[in-house]
Amino acid sequence: MNDKERILMIIARKYYSLSLRAKCKGLLADHEAFGLPTGEHLQPGDLVMGQTSRPNDFMIGYFVAAKGDSSSIIREIGTASECLYTNEKFIPIKGIHHLDLLDCNKYKLLNKIHKAFRKTRYYTRFKNLIFEGDRAVVSARQAFEDTEIFSISFGWSRQTTIKSIAKLLIEKEEMFLNDK
Repeated sequence: MNDKERILMIIARKYYSLSLRAKCKGLLADHEAFGLPTGEHLQPGDLVMGQTSRPNDFMIGYFVAAKGDSSSIIREIGTASECLYTNEKFIPIKGIHHLDLLDCNKYKLLNKIHKAFRKTRYYTRFKNLIFEGDRAVVSARQAFEDTEIFSISFGWSRQTTIKSIAKLLIEKEEMFLNDK
């Protein structure tokens, strides 16, 4: 399964379950049932859906930038391909965890981080990953807890290895244990 298929499957699963709950309760309008806000300002990196165009590779993608009053640049999920849309309204897709929406090299890095955590002690578990420019910030938690115990920050690229991430995690874990 490629990045695009995986992300679209997550979106479909999330909104299908939301719509079933909303229908059962009979409380929400269609756009509320699907978590689609109205008139919200788009930020670069937002996952968006076009409302009026026919299905195409860019109908659901990442907002890159606005060009003028009625044009937007959208990046296709799972690639670096961009499309300039004119006269299309995009709405952000909300309510999906940011780690589920990672694609390309960021998703590969997340998988490497998960594998690196297997080399730490039993009680040290992955908590979160945040990208700050060209740096990745990984936080750890104790097993069965949600409180962050430490975090590491490192520059990353496609060549970042599981071994290099594990080394940083183990060093920080040892410092945490010595401070206890």
